[in-house]
Amino acid sequence: MVQEKPQLLIFLIDLLCGNDSKINFNTNPNEPTIIMMVGLQGSGKTTICGKIANLLRKQGKKPLMCACDVILIDTVGKLQIDETLMNELKDLKMLE
Repeated sequence: MVQEKPQLLIFLIDLLCGNDSKINFNTNPNEPTIIMMVGLQGSGKTTICGKIANLLRKQGKKPLMCACDVILIDTVGKLQIDETLMNELKDLKMLE
């Protein structure tokens, strides 16, 4: 007996593997177009986001990238620690 693919699976395959790669931008200038990227750690989300932002900037758009990490509860605190470390390394002339 051949089992049919569920409709949701077919929809997702068409959505992710289709030939249409256009972003449908919000036509209201007062509302942003939101693009959410999800994936496993190390799968290239940040790199792709940077490339998309650069492409959009070249097209005259004003991209804004925001990060949300569900694993690191204190992501802002971690970034502040990283900034402090970078400043200390600069003070020690280890990083210029």
